[in-house]
Amino acid sequence: MNLKTIRCQNFFSHRDTNINFEDVGSPVLVTGENGAGKSSAISEALVYAIFGDLRMDSVDDAIRNNENEMIVTIEFAMSGQEVIIERRKRRGKTQKLGLWIDGTIVSELLSETQKHIEKLIPLSYDAFRSSVILRQEDADFFVSQKPDDRKKIIAEILDLNAYERLEKLAREKRADIKAEIKAEQNVLLTL
Repeated sequence: MNLKTIRCQNFFSHRDTNINFEDVGSPVLVTGENGAGKSSAISEALVYAIFGDLRMDSVDDAIRNNENEMIVTIEFAMSGQEVIIERRKRRGKTQKLGLWIDGTIVSELLSETQKHIEKLIPLSYDAFRSSVILRQEDADFFVSQKPDDRKKIIAEILDLNAYERLEKLAREKRADIKAEIKAEQNVLLTL
């Protein structure tokens, strides 16, 4: 994922903040005074746009005081595609989610669009926050996990499940070949 822009409208303390990453290298280090909105503008905005979840009881609490709607938009390039995710939330209403790939809207239904995003970014919430973003208060998140949970996170980040899928395919192919050999042997025995 090559992050290009993040735009936060009425999101936490941000009335209308647009952050452009296109002219900076990677990794990005963001510094500033405590409470200035660094976490909400970047890590919380990414998590909210992608997963629709925040580290609070109600997503409505993230809507800026005296405002009725928040919008978070992220733009990035991935696998040669230009991707835009926009998530909107009005107080007391259901979230709205839009996904555009190369300028074409993928779906307008929340659940269907979320499934497309999960296919596009195949990381769970925990793996995402352990590998893509690192907030100061999450610095010990990975280390504090149980060994089995750390193993699952690493496997997901490195896509080690791909090897399990390949092993399964190889076993199936082997079984098919053995069945073919057995069938040919039976034919030969009848001759």
